[in-house]
Amino acid sequence: MEGDCLIPSTETRVITMGSRAETDVLPTESFIEEPLSKWAYDKDDLCSSEAQPARRASEGVLIDDESNKWLQTSRRCSLESTAGRGNSVWSAEGAGAHRRGFIAFGGRASLCQLHICSEADMKSETGNWIQLGQQVLKLEDQAQVPEHIERKAHDELGETAEVRKESLHQLKCMLDKERDEHGLNSPSDNDLILLSYLRAAHFNLDGAFKKITDYYRFKQKYFDYCGNLLPQNECRAFQNNLLTVLPNRDKHGRRILVVQAGKKWDPSACSVKELVRGVMMIVKAAILEPVTQISGAVVIIDVKELGYTQMKHLISLSLAEMLVHWVQDCFPTRLKAIHVVNINALFGMVLNVFKKFLNEKFQKRVIVHNKPDTLNIEKDILPKELGGTILELPENHGMLLHKLLCLYQDKYEQVSKCGYPKDSEKKERRGWF
Repeated sequence: MEGDCLIPSTETRVITMGSRAETDVLPTESFIEEPLSKWAYDKDDLCSSEAQPARRASEGVLIDDESNKWLQTSRRCSLESTAGRGNSVWSAEGAGAHRRGFIAFGGRASLCQLHICSEADMKSETGNWIQLGQQVLKLEDQAQVPEHIERKAHDELGETAEVRKESLHQLKCMLDKERDEHGLNSPSDNDLILLSYLRAAHFNLDGAFKKITDYYRFKQKYFDYCGNLLPQNECRAFQNNLLTVLPNRDKHGRRILVVQAGKKWDPSACSVKELVRGVMMIVKAAILEPVTQISGAVVIIDVKELGYTQMKHLISLSLAEMLVHWVQDCFPTRLKAIHVVNINALFGMVLNVFKKFLNEKFQKRVIVHNKPDTLNIEKDILPKELGGTILELPENHGMLLHKLLCLYQDKYEQVSKCGYPKDSEKKERRGWF
C-alpha cells in the first residue's frame, strides 16, 4: 500500500452502498491493495457525483484516488477525516455480496465493511426493492392493501371479501374445465395472478376467463414475443436503460412504466422484439402487486428525437396488430393511460398505424404530448428528463431493475410453463399416430 497507513484495530465504520447498513464488521486479515476506481465502476451500487474535491469526507462519501470523483453512499455513516486523496484496500476474500477492507483518507485508515446490495438486502416482509438514487423502488407483492385502496376496489370494481372468494372459486372451476377439454395449463393455484384478471375485468367471470384464454392463445401465436419470459434470458432492454419503473406511484396509486423508443433506443443493440419482451416481463412482475391490480398502470413512451433508424422497426402492420391485441384483449391489469411524449412527425406516422387497430376506449387513452411538461402526472415523481423536479435516475437504473426482477426467477419459471399444448402434444394425448 502507498504511504504510511495503519489499520486501527478498534475503530470501525459501516458503509452502505445503495443498500442497508450492517452493524457487524468482519475481522481484517489477508488484505490486498486494489484501487477503488478499478473496482467501483463495475458495480451497480456505487455512483460518482460532481462534488468538489475540497469537501470533507463525511456522511458516507468516498474519494477516488485516481479520478478525484466522489463515490457516494446512502449517508448512514460519518468518516471524520479531512478531504484529500486516499487509498483503498480490499480483502482478497471478497466473494459474494460482502467486501471487507479499510479505506484510508489522507493517511488515516478506518476499518469498515462495504455491504454491496445483495439478494438478502433486497428482500423485505412487504416486497423486494432496489435503490434508485435517493429513492426506493419496491415490488409490493407481499404488501397489505391500504384501506383507501380497498375502498377504491369496492367502489370501482365491486370487490368485497365475499365476491373475491366466490369469484376465485368459480374461475378455478372454469379453468379446470378448460384444462380437461383443451389441455390448458393455467396458474389456477395462484390466487394473486387470478385476481389480476378478475380485477382487470371488474370481477366479470366471463371477461376474466376470456382474458386468460385469449392470452394463452396469444402466447401460442406469438411465442417469439412472450414465450420463455425469464429474467436471465432478457437483459438487453435493461442494459440499454430503455425501461424504467418509477419508484413512486401517482396520486391515483397507479404504477408508471417509462419506455425509451426514441434516440436512446439503438435497434442494433436491442431489437424491437427484445424491447417488447422486456415490457412484457415487467408487466408479469407488476401484476403480482395488489395495489397495481386495483389502481392500474400508466405507460409513458418517450420518442424524443426518434429517427428513421427507429421508425423502420416500428412501422409494421403485424407488430401493430400483435401489440394492440395484447393490450386490448390480454393485458392482465388495468391500463389507464398511454402517454407518448416528445412526439414528432415521424412517430405520428407510426401512431396512425397502431390507431387503426385500437378500439374507441383505448384510442381515448392514448395521449400525445409535444413536450413532457404537459404530462398530467405529479412532477415530484417523474424523472428530471421528463420534466420532474426531484428524481435523478442512476446511470445503471436499467440493470438495477433487472436485478430486482431476477429475484422472481422462480415465479417466472412457474408461469412460463403455463399455456395450451402444442399440436403434437394434443395428438399424443388423444392417441393419434
